Amino acid sequence: MSIKQMEIVPELRVGMARSTDRKISRPTAAAETERLRVSIVIPLYNERDTILEVLRRVERQNEIHQIVIVDDGSTDGTREMLARDVEDKIDDVFVEYLPQNSGKGAALRHGLSLVSANVVIIQDADLEYDPRDYGRLLEPIRDGRADIVYGSRSKATQAAYCFSGIQSETDF
Repeated sequence: MSIKQMEIVPELRVGMARSTDRKISRPTAAAETERLRVSIVIPLYNERDTILEVLRRVERQNEIHQIVIVDDGSTDGTREMLARDVEDKIDDVFVEYLPQNSGKGAALRHGLSLVSANVVIIQDADLEYDPRDYGRLLEPIRDGRADIVYGSRSKATQAAYCFSGIQSETDF
């Protein structure tokens, strides 16, 4: 069946909202609504050589509410290092261990299910992203200009792409 041939089953159509039924709200500055709290999710696999340095750099940043590290079945000694040097030793840092390597997506989903803050940053454990950039990523959210920000890094430029909530019904 092609997409053109698909129809909504009449029983399901009853409870569906039309775009004109949706209430649209503009983002407001975080200071007006509630204090900005940030959870950092760090999925990792075999990052024994970099995770402690990443953790040190992340801890230096402002507004961090919690750090969730998800080990995705590491086999290089990362798990043992986390258990020895991090787990239950650093406030607001939580370490979770997946039983086997399930991929970055699985580690991210698990980590995201544990966050308690109103903003989440995903930090790679290999120092690819610099935690000192958090301020620039958070600025549009803090100022109420965006609901979500995606960072993009390249050698030539660094940019943050901001996406606000839908501003009007004509955006549907």
